[in-house]
Amino acid sequence: MDTARPVAAGSPSWYYAWKLAILRQRSADGTAGPATQPAPAGGSTPAAPVAPTPRGSGPGSAPSTPAPAAPSPSSPAVRPALTAAEKHLVDLVNDARRDRGLPALAVDPDLVRLARLKAEDLRARGYFDHVSPTYGSPYEMERRAGISARVMGAENLAMSRDVDRAHLQLMASEGHRANLLNPSHDAIGVAVVPIPYGVLVVQLFLGDRYR
Repeated sequence: MDTARPVAAGSPSWYYAWKLAILRQRSADGTAGPATQPAPAGGSTPAAPVAPTPRGSGPGSAPSTPAPAAPSPSSPAVRPALTAAEKHLVDLVNDARRDRGLPALAVDPDLVRLARLKAEDLRARGYFDHVSPTYGSPYEMERRAGISARVMGAENLAMSRDVDRAHLQLMASEGHRANLLNPSHDAIGVAVVPIPYGVLVVQLFLGDRYR
């Protein structure tokens, strides 16, 4: 079984359904792992446009719930340190951008915190979708956290056996690659959290943030 096979958010493939069932079972059994906010981590595969990402469809869609929670951005004095896996993921992204003559993305600490919140929400609730039943869409989550930028709302998600394979999957997908290599993006926040048989990756992007 290829544990690194890419699967788009909302895909009906048997492989994705199998992985989602594992996540749900582990969550139901209380063995999915405790939330590690504000320093979680993430990993697998959906495509997100540069604009706010639309809700997916199919078995991976997040259940709809009213009034998404409103995460507040971390204090400017608190800069969450990246884990080794998260730093490696950022390095892979920036290496890919430099290879194509694009400037590297700066790590935005507020985006890191939101990416970690999203990753833990995905893992704890056992869904795989750009629209969270807790936080809403990536755009909504960022706005509720007090973030404003000229370009915002882009998100990449991936589940894979490790960070390197997750990056390869994202680069092999046109929609995800467009987010990674978008010249309008200048900031990134990432999370990498362990899941059964691999990692869950979340990437959030901004361009020209207003301060």
